[in-house]
Amino acid sequence: MDINLYPVHTEAAARDYLLGARTTAEYIRSSAVSDEKGVFWQDEKGQEPQIDFYNGSAGIIIFFLQLAKATGDGSYLQDALGGGNYILNELKRTNYEYPIKSKFASFHTYVENAPTFYTGGFAGVAFSLIELSKASGNRLYEQAALALTEKIAASAKPVESGVIWTGFSGANHDAGTIVYLLYASNHFKRLEWRTLAAEGGRAIISTGISHGVDQVEYKGFKNPLLRPDAPETIYPNFAYGTAGMSYALAKLYEETGDRDFLEAAEKGASYLISIASPVKDGKLIAHHLPHHEDEIFYLSTCHGPAGTARLFVLLNRLTKNQKYQNFYEELIRGIIATGAPEYHSAGYWNCHSQCCGTAGILNLFIGIWIESGKKAYLDYATRAGKVLLGSAKFDGEKAVWYQAFSRTNPGKVDAVLGYSEGAAGIGAALLQLATALDGSFNTIRLPDDPFAAK
Repeated sequence: MDINLYPVHTEAAARDYLLGARTTAEYIRSSAVSDEKGVFWQDEKGQEPQIDFYNGSAGIIIFFLQLAKATGDGSYLQDALGGGNYILNELKRTNYEYPIKSKFASFHTYVENAPTFYTGGFAGVAFSLIELSKASGNRLYEQAALALTEKIAASAKPVESGVIWTGFSGANHDAGTIVYLLYASNHFKRLEWRTLAAEGGRAIISTGISHGVDQVEYKGFKNPLLRPDAPETIYPNFAYGTAGMSYALAKLYEETGDRDFLEAAEKGASYLISIASPVKDGKLIAHHLPHHEDEIFYLSTCHGPAGTARLFVLLNRLTKNQKYQNFYEELIRGIIATGAPEYHSAGYWNCHSQCCGTAGILNLFIGIWIESGKKAYLDYATRAGKVLLGSAKFDGEKAVWYQAFSRTNPGKVDAVLGYSEGAAGIGAALLQLATALDGSFNTIRLPDDPFAAK
């Protein structure tokens, strides 16, 4: 496989990144298992098929839909339809009951009836089915998504301040459910789901802890990563922390106009600004608090600025307050100051995924390029694309990424398929770059991604 790493933005460079996305698709296709139910994708470890968004069929479907849209190649839509048919049959087999299969099943044994977007929940599956219905015109997928969303709405649990679902409040949990319900409310014209999402937002606000004037830390109802007897550790960024919860509150303001949500989101943002650490001419927020001398700064989406910056982009758009643009630009300079994407610091190890690695960083810089129109951000995204291509192993017409997904277990190297952790998300990032360079950019944004789709 001949792929060149062009130093400038040329049509040939765009073709190379598109070829990278296509060869990623060939790797995923080579992992397909077909039966009368449809298609599922099984990685080289041969684990049970999964349908969730994080590492299962739902996320892979979105990658194939993006590739079909970008190339006009109907075979990619057929791949997505095969995955969608498998999900429909699985939902019918289980009578739309929880839990769905997830790599994180053991993690979620204490998350009853998880309606989450990413890991093991119905929201991400419903989103993919809605997008598949839009692309194919087949309303069976939309009907299944509607049934799933009804399940999510019905599983809300009243608390004194509002409603909760899993009892955890980060973007990977209830905040993500809230953002999905806002998306679904608009799509299905179900205003009661927007009202329900608002009740979830009020529950998050009730968990706030004030830190000085107009600074609030949202800790959620429980910490999803700790045993009851473990010392408290706080993860302030997007996946589990104040950044993701504040993002959901900002989205609620955008959809409802209720200024209580905006005020709460801004207080969360002020708290995050206050705990940021200087890194040369930029800033970063630690992976966890309290931090020690070996402070670790993740750089990508879940625990790093590629996710946390989303809050500040959205608040800047909603309020036109320059301080939010100033801060997300400081976060961007913080990424660059570490030497990324070429140099792998402690919080950016041998990982290239959307969740924790290079693909998530690339997604951020493409989004900021669209937001600002500044070519420097596209230049940096191109550097990230080069790193992605340079880290791939090409096997004939297939591109494979072997990564150490877990920073604390760097010897465990896997090639996985899913959107958040593996090949599908990497291929989607390369496709974004290819279409940004050739002028045809038109992607599918997830509900928690504030950047423009076109």
